[in-house]
Amino acid sequence: MATNTNIYYKADLAATKQVIAARAADIHSIIGVNVASNAITFLQFFDALTADVTVGTTTPKFTVAINTAAASNVTTTSLLFSTPLYFKTGVVIAATTTATGSTAPAGNVLVTVQYN
Repeated sequence: MATNTNIYYKADLAATKQVIAARAADIHSIIGVNVASNAITFLQFFDALTADVTVGTTTPKFTVAINTAAASNVTTTSLLFSTPLYFKTGVVIAATTTATGSTAPAGNVLVTVQYN
């Protein structure tokens, strides 16, 4: 486990971009929960400052798919990186219905990111 880390948490992430870190950062782990959505949801991570990100136009550095929640009403995807993902400019996140799109998912997306 990484020391001196920060936790970013949002219970209702959508297609509106959100800042995790407005500086260089390493991501150590990601937990994404697709709540009550019958479609796959994508977490898009951008290596940029907020002003430089247009969701649906800016290419994400990293994308995570969270499976549909149709059967159990909740699906969780957890990633723990043995070598952290390095973002040199900043970390911005959005949740969408496609890997590079701009449409918000139908249900809530809960996300927790451990970074330093």
